[in-house]
Amino acid sequence: MLDTKKFVLPLLVGLLNVSCSLVDHNRSKDTQFVTKAEVEPYLTQWQNSQDSITRLSEMESDLALLIRLVASQADLESLPSELRGDLHRVTHAVADKESDSQPQPFVQLAIFIQKSRADSYLAQFKKRHPKLATVMTYQVSGFTKGNIEYYRALAGPFSYKRDAEKVCYILQAMSQSCQVLIE
Repeated sequence: MLDTKKFVLPLLVGLLNVSCSLVDHNRSKDTQFVTKAEVEPYLTQWQNSQDSITRLSEMESDLALLIRLVASQADLESLPSELRGDLHRVTHAVADKESDSQPQPFVQLAIFIQKSRADSYLAQFKKRHPKLATVMTYQVSGFTKGNIEYYRALAGPFSYKRDAEKVCYILQAMSQSCQVLIE
């Protein structure tokens, strides 16, 4: 029996050695190391993207604020805390115009010595340019120069002189003489 132990013991030690070396060999095949050359393109791309990443992270708080504003439908009474600082309320309203005390721009279409002729001229003008009559008002205005009474056929009043100038320019392009005046 002693002889079999002498042969079995070295055989078992040999088998264990071989099996251990096979396990180590298989382990080294499963573990693959990444080289610096393989990682370098990814590192370069990450470093080049740092500015964009930083900008996006800074914009994230702004975007969160905008989302909260949109979600609240910009209810000015419940502004987010970031916007509640020095609020300046602005009220929009149409200023009352003082009648007759402020001069207003008009477009003078023609001048007549008789008021009836000025009225007749405006009636004909409205017929020739019906679309203009829907957006402009017309009137006859009298004035005295020397000892003579004159009557102007006017379009207007306009809110601004530049509006009257634009209308006069368009009328002149349509072969209508006119002049901007402040009355």
